[in-house]
Formats: sequence, C-alpha cells, structure tokens
Amino acid sequence: MLKVVSTLQIFYKMAYMKISLLVALSLLGGCALRSADRLGVVKMDNGEWFIGRREEMESSLSGLPVKELHVGRRMGRLSISGIAPYGLAFSDMIERIWIDDGVALSEFCLCTNYSLQHVRLPEDIGEIPAGLCSGCVKLTAIKIPETVRRIERQAFYYTGIEDVYIPDSVEFVGDEAFGDCRSLKSVSVPSDTILHKGAFSGSDHAVVTRRN
Repeated sequence: MLKVVSTLQIFYKMAYMKISLLVALSLLGGCALRSADRLGVVKMDNGEWFIGRREEMESSLSGLPVKELHVGRRMGRLSISGIAPYGLAFSDMIERIWIDDGVALSEFCLCTNYSLQHVRLPEDIGEIPAGLCSGCVKLTAIKIPETVRRIERQAFYYTGIEDVYIPDSVEFVGDEAFGDCRSLKSVSVPSDTILHKGAFSGSDHAVVTRRN
C-alpha cells in the first residue's frame, strides 16, 4: 500500500531538471523497483522505505524527460540512509545521477539505465556492490572512491567504460566486475589487489597493468 508523505519538488536548471518525489512503501523483507514506469526507491534512517513513481510526475513534467537525479543525505525533512536493490534501475531517461556521501548503495541499485552517462558515487563507501551499474551501456567513465576496498561481481558489467583506475585501497575485484566491457582499453590495478580470474572476462581489448 502506497501513501504520499511528501510533495513533488521540481527544480529547473539549465536544460535539465532535478526531481525529488517521495512516496511511502510498505515492504516485507525488502523489494526491488523493477518497473520502468517508476523512478526510485530509498530507505530512510527510521527503517521506512520510500519510492518515487514516474507516473505520478507526468502531469507536472509536461512530457519532458527526467535527465538528472540527486539523491541527498537529506531531502527536505527526511533523512535518507540508502538506495534499495534495483532502486534506481531500469530507466531509459536518466543521464546523470549524483549520490551524496553517507547514502548506502545496494546490489544492482543503478543497473540497466540505458541513457546513464555520469554517476557520482559516495566518497565514503567501503565496497561497490554487485551489479551496481551493470548494463549501463552509455556510461563511459567512473571514478572509484579511494575508500573502496572491494568491487563486487558484475559491478560494471556490460558498460561503456573505456579506462579504469583502481585505487590503492581496493583489495579485491570480483567475477565479471568489468566483464563484457567492449570499449574498455586500459586498466590500472595495484600490485597487491586480488583479481578474480573472470574480473575482465569478455573485455577483450582491455590491457591490465599492475602498478607498484
């Protein structure tokens, strides 16, 4: 059962829009945002989950596409702790996602965003969860924060990433973390980072360089 707990906030800036819409969602054991007609799911510090739904925005947006989404640590009076699994997945509109420090990420929470070109990850995360940006074919670059210790399986699977610099903090890179990245050309990895044997599987043009 959904109930509206906050109003739609629309901010126009240059040629794109920033949108924040929060609607309460009751869940049993967690749920994924799997429908392309919805925008996102976030989890609150008080344990409640919130979802923003695209179909409720249509009249206010006048048919214009949502291009940028900013997930803040606080949105109005609400304090956000994280994004649910698949919470911001399966959009064909969003081009840029900015996630503030302190917002936790879940598995596959940004995956299969076909138009996504830029992601700002929190600078205080300890791991990049499985499938984070998998299937984001227009994502050509990513900055991995220097706090990251693990990059889990399929984190950037089948993306358009061209070059990767893995920080010295990273201890492990999982299976297919950068798998099937057909445009990937160069990867710089610390000498003591453990790479799963399939970490770059299918990324046939990638040259992996170990640095001291």
